[in-house]
Amino acid sequence: MRIALIVLFSLWQVSVSLAQDAPLLPGARVRVTSAQPPGEARVGMYQGLQGGLLELEVNSTRFSYPLADITRLDVSRGYKPSLVGGVVGGILGAAMGGFGLGCLANRDDYGVVCAGQNDTKFWVGAVGGGVLGGLLGAWLFREDRWVRIDLARLGR
Repeated sequence: MRIALIVLFSLWQVSVSLAQDAPLLPGARVRVTSAQPPGEARVGMYQGLQGGLLELEVNSTRFSYPLADITRLDVSRGYKPSLVGGVVGGILGAAMGGFGLGCLANRDDYGVVCAGQNDTKFWVGAVGGGVLGGLLGAWLFREDRWVRIDLARLGR
């Protein structure tokens, strides 16, 4: 078991270092945090370096940041599923699935609408709706996967 954990941790470290060492190419989605104005973070498309300035395009508007003023630079490496979206989607999906199959589609011989004599349909609907809602919520509300770029690599 320890060997498996060591191998997994080593592979994770290699993938993180490869992601950080990947070159920053024009057109990459980046997040620039600048000292002027303090703490302002702007997300846009990296255009390149020109004379000690980092060129960024945001909604067809170009911004130039002196490398000395940049406090943090992150590059987007795709998207990751949203944990909050998955949890909320799972709860809503379970409620709707349980109500839909357990209450609306389960009328027993006595006319009892919700759950009736057998609540199997309720549980099937709740579990199925929860799984489907969780997957859908995590996918619909996914977030950027930001990786920090070493500013020394950019010529600082």
